[in-house]
Amino acid sequence: MRVIELCEPIFWICLGGIVFGISYGNNQPLPGYRFGAWGWPAAVAGLIFLLGFCQLFAVWRSRTTKPVEETTETTQQITVSPPLTFGQKTTRIIVFLIPLGYVFLMDKMGFLLITPFFMAFNMYLLGLRSWRKMVTYTLGFYFIVVLTFVKLILTPLPPGVSFFYKLNQQLVSLIHF
Repeated sequence: MRVIELCEPIFWICLGGIVFGISYGNNQPLPGYRFGAWGWPAAVAGLIFLLGFCQLFAVWRSRTTKPVEETTETTQQITVSPPLTFGQKTTRIIVFLIPLGYVFLMDKMGFLLITPFFMAFNMYLLGLRSWRKMVTYTLGFYFIVVLTFVKLILTPLPPGVSFFYKLNQQLVSLIHF
């Protein structure tokens, strides 16, 4: 095992420990949030710390596996991919521009209304053609994000303006029931 392989997991373990230590004494009670001011930073720091140990274990485990023997008579063929078509280039440009439109529309329409459409459209552009999988992934991830931020962390999401503000507030009130 090389020392360089240990640098990244040790960095994450140290970072998680430092963040946990810095935030440890700041546990003032917060109204409406039972974990207090320290709850969320401690959870993130603990997760970073735990994942650092998981990465360290993965590095250690890769050391115990036998390396593949290389023969001296190996020949490699280098394949050159054909140039991109106009449609492929356009799709790549659109995939990079969609987040800009998403952020612009999120300010106007609100997070709760625009996010499922953004996710589904992005998955379609990236090649997912099964509508069943697209709807399942979109709704599953959407509900996890919304319940995490709105119900668990009590973080306000961008509500939009005018009619969309009222619609987003009604959705938030349904979640808080």
